[in-house]
Amino acid sequence: NAMSGSALIDAGDDASVPGGLTEDANGNARIVGAAVDIGATEAAPEADSLIVTIADDTVDAFDNETSLREAVTFANSNADASTITFDAGLTGMTLTLTGGQLTLTEETTVDGDVNADDAADVTISGGDSSRIFFVDPGVTATLNSLALTGGSYSGKGGAIYAHFGSTLTIADTTLSGNYSYGGGAIYGYGAALTITDSLLTGNMAAGDNGGAIHARYGTASLTNTTVHGNTADSLGGGVFSFQASVSLVNSTVTGNQAALTGGSATYGGGLAGDNVLCWEASAY
Repeated sequence: NAMSGSALIDAGDDASVPGGLTEDANGNARIVGAAVDIGATEAAPEADSLIVTIADDTVDAFDNETSLREAVTFANSNADASTITFDAGLTGMTLTLTGGQLTLTEETTVDGDVNADDAADVTISGGDSSRIFFVDPGVTATLNSLALTGGSYSGKGGAIYAHFGSTLTIADTTLSGNYSYGGGAIYGYGAALTITDSLLTGNMAAGDNGGAIHARYGTASLTNTTVHGNTADSLGGGVFSFQASVSLVNSTVTGNQAALTGGSATYGGGLAGDNVLCWEASAY
C-alpha cells in the first residue's frame, strides 16, 4: 500500500476504474478518500482513536498516528462522553497548536496524567498565536493534569473560553503565560467553572478585566488553587466577577496586579467584582 504522503494517494482518475470493480487487490474498497489511488491497492485510513500519539498538530488519516486535533475531532463525533489520553512517549513534551483553537462540542475529558500521579505530563501550547480550548454552549468538559501555556486571543479567554451553559472542570492543571483582551487564562460566559488543585500564574488581560479568570454570569469555584502573578489592564488582576457567583475554598490569590485598584481586596489587584465568597482563603 502507498504510505502517508505518497504522491500515489488520491492521484488516480475514478473514471478509469472498470465498472463493477469495487475492491482493490487486498479486498478493501477500491476508492477511499478524494479519488482512487494509483496502483493495485488503496491506502487504508487509520482507525480513529482517543489516544494521542504524536506531538505535531497534524490531520493525516494515513500516517498511523493520532494528533490531539484528530482525537478531539473523533470525540466531537461521539454522542457519548469521551476521554482523550496521551501515549507515554509524549511525557514531558509540548504539543503546540498550529491549526487554531480546539473546539469541544461533545462531553469530553482531556487527561494529561500519563503515569497516574495527578500531575501534568504533557504541555499544550497555543504558540502565542491561538486560544487553546473553546467549550461550546451546554457542553461538559474536563481538563485534568495539563499544562496550558502560550494561549493568545484578541478577544476573551486566552487559554480557554467556556460558553453559555457549559460546565468546565479543571483539576491538577497549570495555566501560565496566556494572554487575551479579557480573562487572560479563562473566560467563562454564563458557564459553571470548577477549578481544583491548580495554579494560574503569569497570565494577562490586556485591556479588560480578569488577568487569570473572568467569570461573567454563571459560577466559578476555586478549591486548593493558587492564583499568583497575573495582571489586568483594568480590574481584577487575579479574578474578576460580573454578576457571577465566585467562591474560593482553601485557595490563595496573591501578587496579582490591576491598573484600576480600589480600597479592598475585593476590588482591585487580587479580586474584583461582585458575589465573591471566601472560606479559608486569602487574597492580597
